[in-house]
Amino acid sequence: MPATPSPFETAQVTARGGGYSVTWRAPGVDRVHVRAATTAVNAAAGPEVALAGPSATIDVPPPGPARRWYFALTPDDGPPLTLAERSLGLTGAPNFRDAGGYRAADGSWVRMGLFYRADGLNTLTEEDLRAMSGLGLATVCDLRTAAERAAAPDRLPEAVRSVVLDVQGDAPLGGDLLALFEDPARAAAMFQHGGAVRLMAEINRSNVAAPSARRNYARLLELLADPYGGPLVYHCTGGKDRTGWASALVLSLLGVPRETVIADYLASNGYLREKLGDLLHDFLTEHELDTAELNPELVAPVMQVHPEYLQAAFDEVEARYGDLTGYVRDGLALDPSIVDALRARLLTR
Repeated sequence: MPATPSPFETAQVTARGGGYSVTWRAPGVDRVHVRAATTAVNAAAGPEVALAGPSATIDVPPPGPARRWYFALTPDDGPPLTLAERSLGLTGAPNFRDAGGYRAADGSWVRMGLFYRADGLNTLTEEDLRAMSGLGLATVCDLRTAAERAAAPDRLPEAVRSVVLDVQGDAPLGGDLLALFEDPARAAAMFQHGGAVRLMAEINRSNVAAPSARRNYARLLELLADPYGGPLVYHCTGGKDRTGWASALVLSLLGVPRETVIADYLASNGYLREKLGDLLHDFLTEHELDTAELNPELVAPVMQVHPEYLQAAFDEVEARYGDLTGYVRDGLALDPSIVDALRARLLTR
């Protein structure tokens, strides 16, 4: 059954000043009731915390002591739209965020509270683990290589299933970056004259073309499409390249406009800025290097995401398969029913 267009053209929840800013635009609606709960499924039945017109930005104090709140925006006549602050605010995984909450081109919205994207989960604090436990996660999909998993095993809440989806097993370019940094002279030589940008574009093309990538991204889509699978998080080390393509693929298949997909991809730069800066500083200190030996400006393109990296992946899809439909059918070897199930589960109806 096709998704039913929502009256909301824009809507977002942002943590601000200890509370929340809730904003929306829903032309043609008389009033919007805002209700809150600690789970997405209960938000529409939660207590009303605000009431406003068809277009508004309101500040809402925390409805209670819970760490995460969902807000159901309910027009007088129409289905609710349930949203939350995207970031989980985890100390040990700053790029852990809800992958939903975006509007698709047909007017439906990507549900929140069902799938998440993240960076490494090996340095989670006890408070982080408690926050993750509150999400009701059923599955963690680890996109990293065997070497990465051995060097930095995940810390997970109890009863969460871990599924290994090593997307770079056949072409471990991303994982090899760790080894490359162990030879600063080689790294500096490789990263000069735009080498870092070319390397990252190649990594993103590999995320599309490598057999291990196609096999494991296909498996990820199957897990996400399972209506009984429960909430899921997928992650790699930085949560920006392998994880970035996973999110770009899913959101694109759900009909989210390309500019929104790119904005979600680029958001990793903000979430990861402090963490990756600290990692580079620690690396230079540990190896007694100065910035003349390994110039941070040379390294920066590897630590960041740029639009051309993601575009390289989309270009690879077009070159090899024509479009995303061909990529899913021929590259991922998935039946169209998987995409139908993905949309049925993850889009508002």
